[in-house]
Amino acid sequence: MLPDKERQQMERSLSIIDSSDMANRMGLADAVKNVLERAPRQWFTVAQVRDVLRDTGFDFSGYTSNPLSSVSTTLNRIKSRDIERAEIDGVNAYRWKDTKAARKRKAARTQMDSILEELKSYEPHSGWKAIPIVADGVDKSTDTEEEPEKED
Repeated sequence: MLPDKERQQMERSLSIIDSSDMANRMGLADAVKNVLERAPRQWFTVAQVRDVLRDTGFDFSGYTSNPLSSVSTTLNRIKSRDIERAEIDGVNAYRWKDTKAARKRKAARTQMDSILEELKSYEPHSGWKAIPIVADGVDKSTDTEEEPEKED
């Protein structure tokens, strides 16, 4: 119902708030990966990654070293299967490897994150009973297993 210009401004504001909230809920490694994943073809210096994190509201107050050092250490610890490293104009730069395997890993992480979120709010019904675990035809849910008879 807003005019186009006001609607676009509102959408940008809500986008910033949403990314700020997400940045505060995730750890530094996930936040850094998120920055690189959002622009997989773009090269980022450590300072640029730090700036994006600051702009999205990432809270560095819980880190003992300065933000630039924390981001640099985090980028160096990310596995090379996920990011590419290069030297551009004498400065180390990083970008996300946008490969099929990387997209599969991201999809799996996203799925696991949503499952974990659901489990956080899960409260089992008090009337539910445990389901016995049966493997190889033997009920593994009880502690009282019979000893096999020994032949003399």
